[in-house]
Amino acid sequence: MLHVSQKFFDLIAVLRKMGAKISIDVPSMIVVEGVDTLHQHLYGANVVAADIRASTALLVAGLMADGITHVAGLHIIGNGAMKR
Repeated sequence: MLHVSQKFFDLIAVLRKMGAKISIDVPSMIVVEGVDTLHQHLYGANVVAADIRASTALLVAGLMADGITHVAGLHIIGNGAMKR
């Protein structure tokens, strides 16, 4: 069985804040359905990256979003690159 960390659920909450429509059926499935029906697109937000995967996901979401997205915690990307 795949273990899903709390960081992953935190990322889902942040993406929902940006307008993503995501449903969770733990432990078997996570469904990304698109965006909420009210706005029909992702929208910018102030967000914090918890790890390198979250940083990447939030950067891509921010690039696709309408408005401005401020992503804090991006030092994680540099730290991950330095370990290799």
